[in-house]
Amino acid sequence: MVSKKGQVTIGVLIVLLIGVIVAITLLPEIANQQHGMTDKLTVTNQSNDVTTARNTTSASKKDWKMGTVKMPQFNLTNNNVEGWKLANCPITSYSVTLFNVTSKRGIALTEGTDYEFSPKWGNFTMKNGTKTRVKGNLTIWNYSYCGDGYILDGAGRSVAKLILVFAALALVAFVIFYGVKEFI
Repeated sequence: MVSKKGQVTIGVLIVLLIGVIVAITLLPEIANQQHGMTDKLTVTNQSNDVTTARNTTSASKKDWKMGTVKMPQFNLTNNNVEGWKLANCPITSYSVTLFNVTSKRGIALTEGTDYEFSPKWGNFTMKNGTKTRVKGNLTIWNYSYCGDGYILDGAGRSVAKLILVFAALALVAFVIFYGVKEFI
């Protein structure tokens, strides 16, 4: 009787190939899910039209509504302020530019002087600062926020970062052990 050990059959190669293809297909999705759990999401160049905040009755038509008129509040659209996000995960790393569409110029604004921002609620109001007294009705925002599924606990995020490593190790183990088993 002839021993067939050490010979790879076409069936073994097909099973290995299918296993590798499935794993390679799943690894990017695993990485995307892991990213959402461990890293804050970043928004760049989100525009907000602030035309309604302009006092069109002022002489220069550049002033913002102040005093007896309630200043309109504007919301950043990607901040979902419900539940755990409201208390534990404010918006971070934010910057704002007042942009003049006509001249295609932007002026970086200073918080407290030119605008007020609530990182916890994700909304802002304009102020009559020297930089904001220009014609421009578009604000451009850059900020980071917690997406759905973000893990607040630092230790939990560290463990979650290992998910992709273990998935890749499982792929390697599958190829090695299934392939080696057939040779021995």
